[in-house]
Amino acid sequence: MKKLFTFLFAALMSVSMFGATTVTWNTNDITGSGKSFTKDGVTITVAYDINFEQKNFEGGGTFTTTLGNFTKIEVTADDVYTVSGDGWSGDIAKKTWTGNASSVSFTDNIYGNGGDITFVFTIEASAPTTYTLKLVTDPEKGSIVVTVINANQDGTYTVPANTEVTIHAIPNEGYEFTGWKEGNTLCDFTECGVDLNTNDNPLKFTMTKDVAYKAEFAAVTPEPDFAGEGTEASPFLIATADDWNLLATRVSEGNTYSGEYFQLTDNIAISTMVGLSDHNFNGTFDGAGHTITATLSSDADCCAPFAYTYGATIKNLHVTGTLTATGTHAGGVVGRNGAASLTLINVSSSMTIIANATNSNGGLVGYTINATLSGCAFTGKLLTEQNRRLGGMVGWKSNTTGSYLTITDCVFDPEEVTIGNSGSKTFAAYGGGTVTFTNCYYTQAISADQGKQMRAITAGEGVLVLNTGSATIYNVSGITSYGTGISYDNVLYGGNGDEISLNLSGSDYGYEASTGTLSGTENPYKLTMADADCQITKLAPTPTAVENVQTNPVQATKILRDGMLLIVRDGKLFNLTGAQVR
Repeated sequence: MKKLFTFLFAALMSVSMFGATTVTWNTNDITGSGKSFTKDGVTITVAYDINFEQKNFEGGGTFTTTLGNFTKIEVTADDVYTVSGDGWSGDIAKKTWTGNASSVSFTDNIYGNGGDITFVFTIEASAPTTYTLKLVTDPEKGSIVVTVINANQDGTYTVPANTEVTIHAIPNEGYEFTGWKEGNTLCDFTECGVDLNTNDNPLKFTMTKDVAYKAEFAAVTPEPDFAGEGTEASPFLIATADDWNLLATRVSEGNTYSGEYFQLTDNIAISTMVGLSDHNFNGTFDGAGHTITATLSSDADCCAPFAYTYGATIKNLHVTGTLTATGTHAGGVVGRNGAASLTLINVSSSMTIIANATNSNGGLVGYTINATLSGCAFTGKLLTEQNRRLGGMVGWKSNTTGSYLTITDCVFDPEEVTIGNSGSKTFAAYGGGTVTFTNCYYTQAISADQGKQMRAITAGEGVLVLNTGSATIYNVSGITSYGTGISYDNVLYGGNGDEISLNLSGSDYGYEASTGTLSGTENPYKLTMADADCQITKLAPTPTAVENVQTNPVQATKILRDGMLLIVRDGKLFNLTGAQVR
């Protein structure tokens, strides 16, 4: 008989998925001696003898295989009539066995009798006991950690069948994991392999075949970040509008920056707000004397450059631009601050704030529970409808029990104010808690119960006037505080009833005040302010005083004390108006 099929055992072993395999023995394949014959993973063993020349198999026997289980055996020969046993059927020239077994017995004889003989074995390969796992990656980009430990010399892994395996992609610095590819163990993933469409990392799977996985990595574009370290000595630097926008993004993502520091290094123009109702800015922001020009418009509450803060500190900053709000609590610097105390130091706003639709808008702050403002000024526009409440600096101070608002050394000097309703206040509208105003002045009153009208203290010709109080300089707002009284834009100011200590020079005969009361005979003088501007001028000597000195040269002696010419006569001290001063 002609050879029906040639089977290569090596090819079988290279197949990764088990299935049906056919092994064929033809007449010329059967050679050897003894009681057994093996070829291509199949063996026949007989009880008596094999006549290899005649191809006779005598005494009955057994077929066995190492390839799996027989499902069919076909024997074609000169005489197989007597072949029998479980599963066998056929006639004198061909017998067929069907079933599922790795060992099949037969009785009696198979006779080739020197003619053609053919055995055809159909075998269902048994599942492998192990599989091969191959892992591929670019070592410059990352690596793969695997739970399997029995690595082969070629870098693959031999894994028991049905074992759960976990692989974990580890990107190198500068790279990120992007996904997995799967292929066979011969795949190098240049032109083979398929995307798994999963970024699961780690990835778990069960070994049911030979398989290869490749971890894909991509270079990471560095996230934008601030220069600086966020410490007081090395603050995060805000140099551009992009830096400001990054701050807004980071805060919106939940970074409060509590205990961290920022510094503005240049003037910037912005159109975004920092802070959300559930994500507040809690850090320290130092404007370093620079200006933020803001163009903001919002239907939401708390429209401001810093929309929401919680215990933030903002200092040395000027804010200008235009803010248009239809929500409540708009502010030139801060929209809403929570219970932790807000601190504003040396901050000025010349914003135009247009807030016609709602109450409680402020030149600096829309709403706060606790806050301290020192050395701050508002010089912009507060434009609102007549029936809307506003505060020149703070739109609304909460009435929370135990809350406080302290405003010190501040100036309300608006360019324009559209007066709100009766609840509006010059510096802060509030409903409760403790509110204090110290050394605060205004050029335009919204209400008369907060601060004092600014009254200038000027010097007449040839006179120098200095406030002798301890000076605190707020260079951004243009305010210098002396404890009582201020200098604002290089002019001395006080308010009605203020007692201001002055050093005066330029006159030999004394000084007088155009309003209020000037008392003292030497520096420092005390000026008690009236509710009017005041000018300090020189006193001129009277003719009587001059005559007394000229006609009584022995009894009278002129002396100079603290820059003032005085007369000593009869142990008494007179000024040149003739008034005794001691």
